[in-house]
Formats: sequence, structure tokens, C-alpha cells
Amino acid sequence: MCSRGLRLSCCTGWTGEWYSYGYAPMLQSFGADQIDRDNYVTSEGVLNGKAGLAWGTFFQSLFDNEYVDRNPSDDKAFVQGRAALDYVGSWEMANHSKRWGDDLVVMPVPDFGGGPVIGGGSWQWGIAKSCANPEGAAAFVDFMLQPEEIAAMSVATGLIPSSPEAAELTDHYQASGDWRYFYDFSAAFAELRPATPAYPIISSTFETMARNIKDGANVQDALDDAVDTIERNISDNKGYGFTQ
Repeated sequence: MCSRGLRLSCCTGWTGEWYSYGYAPMLQSFGADQIDRDNYVTSEGVLNGKAGLAWGTFFQSLFDNEYVDRNPSDDKAFVQGRAALDYVGSWEMANHSKRWGDDLVVMPVPDFGGGPVIGGGSWQWGIAKSCANPEGAAAFVDFMLQPEEIAAMSVATGLIPSSPEAAELTDHYQASGDWRYFYDFSAAFAELRPATPAYPIISSTFETMARNIKDGANVQDALDDAVDTIERNISDNKGYGFTQ
């Protein structure tokens, strides 16, 4: 426990896409976003406006107040009883249930003022233009999108099935399943990540920004720097086909 209250495990030691998947929903619940989704070419005022500043100030306070480890040594704090709360995804439910049994409580999705938001979407199947056999690849994708295959992947990974038909083929996510609330929360509150070729730079920049804020950087400066980086990349790539 920390001296100022219950310790929260936020998986800040994870790298890469977790920062956008885990923390952009908090940003969005504050009323901000990574990019203006009306045009997909600007972040000014959307990421670094008042709502973004409020999120960044809150995010930094979690570490300044020692509610969350700034640099955790591992991601086992919750299962080892060193943290009372764990901010993570449904893929950990099997481990957490096994460890804590009936003592485990799944809390409702937080609302920071702009409505609850959950990260939406996972890794997807796609076909490259350079594929030597696009017909065969398309047949494989069609096969993987069958309810039975989606359900099998859900059982193997713990992830939420992406269709109601597949959910009904699982024990945990069917209408009477013990994990059904994850499915319902996602259906009600999921926000997909920005659908633009600029997303890789948006995500990597967001990670750098959030890490800097976590480590004590001036919040407004960190937000402004992120906006500059994102918009410069989009401009260098002629808007990736989008226009204002």
C-alpha cells in the first residue's frame, strides 16, 4: 500500500500500443481526443485544449500522489496483493478470477465528465497489395470471421468476441455468462482508435507524451509538443488523403 491510499496497478511498465488502448479512453472521457475526427488532419485544440490539459493533470497526479508506481518493476502487483486495483483488459480475467475467486470485483467504467469510454478494436486480419494469392488470403479471412472461429479465439485469449453470434458460443460471454458485463460495457462505450494511416505516429507520439507527463514534464508543453509532432507528420504526408 502507498502512504496516501490504495495502490492502483496501471500497467505503466508496458510499452507500445497499450498507452493508446489504455489511456486514450481516459483522455476521451475528459472530452478530448488524439486527433480531430471531423478531418483527421489536426490535433490542435483537440489533444492540447482544456479537456486534454485536465486529463494530463489528472494522469500526472496519479503518480505525484503515489497512487500508481511511476516505474513498476513488473505487472504482478495486483495478483500478488501489492495493489488493490488493477486497470487492465478482459484478457486478465481468467488469471484474476483464479487468484481471487469470489473476492474479485469488476468495477464500472469510469466517467470523467464526457461519458464512459472503453478502448475498442484489437489486432485485425488484412490483405496486403503485394499478396501473391489474394483470393486464398480472402478465403482465410472469411473462415476466421465465422462465429465458431471468433469464439475459439475468444476462449484462447480471453478477449471479447466481436459478434453476438460468437459470444453465444462461449461460456463466459454468452448472455448468461459470468463475464457478460465486459461484452455489454464494450458494446455501450467502446471508441475505436482513429481510422487513418497516420495512426502509427499518433499512437507512438501519444505514448511518448504520456510517459513524459508521467515522469513529471509540464503537462501543457507535453501536449503541445505531441500536437506539433502529429500535425507535422500528417502535413509531410499530404494529409494522408484527408483535407480540412
